[in-house]
Amino acid sequence: MDRRTPSELPSTIEDVIKDVEKLVHDFGVSFYRDKVQQQIDESNRALQAVEKQQLRLVGQNKDLVK
Repeated sequence: MDRRTPSELPSTIEDVIKDVEKLVHDFGVSFYRDKVQQQIDESNRALQAVEKQQLRLVGQNKDLVK
């Protein structure tokens, strides 16, 4: 958490608004970064499952061809 001394606190409402806007922006960026990372992780897991299934099918195909 941001700890400020009294002399560092915003002195005008405009400064308070800027601080709140920055806080909301930073939260939004972090929130959506986390959401995107979850989607990337899910996609990677799906890719790994597909690759594993492909290997299984190739092995089964070799068995059938023999």
